[in-house]
Amino acid sequence: MEHLVLDAYGFVLHWQTANFGRIYATYGGLLAYRRYLDVKKMRNYVNLYLHNYIGLFNHEK
Repeated sequence: MEHLVLDAYGFVLHWQTANFGRIYATYGGLLAYRRYLDVKKMRNYVNLYLHNYIGLFNHEK
């Protein structure tokens, strides 16, 4: 009987963990995508800034 209870508990635990893992993976994927967009945005800002910065110096020469 104890073995059956432990098996059932293990199954529920595994199912919940798998469920949580799926949700976590989806959420993680969304976060990674958001981070990718933020990095792209930041890179654009940095490029603009550097372009203007270098442009200033080139203009002065």
